Amino acid sequence: MKPWPVAVKALGPGWERESVLIGVSYESRSFGTGSFQRRTQSYVGLPSSPHAFRTIRVTQENGAVRTEEDPYGVLAVLATYAVLAVGTWWFWIRPRN
Repeated sequence: MKPWPVAVKALGPGWERESVLIGVSYESRSFGTGSFQRRTQSYVGLPSSPHAFRTIRVTQENGAVRTEEDPYGVLAVLATYAVLAVGTWWFWIRPRN
């Protein structure tokens, strides 16, 4: 898979070896004579990187690029996956009497 060129430019060299892609979103709307486009990719830093266990979000909105870093983002990611796993077990897998 080829890295997103916008993220490569925003995060700098070597980021693809130090981060793991954890989320992607795309939104597009048209209205009247205009349009709106937003693409976001979220990454989590690996332990050996300078941004270890931080989540980094790169957003391109109508051509403008924004980068946000959350030092506690990995905790939110782990909590989300844990809730999804428990919910899946509870509603679909658990034995019922």
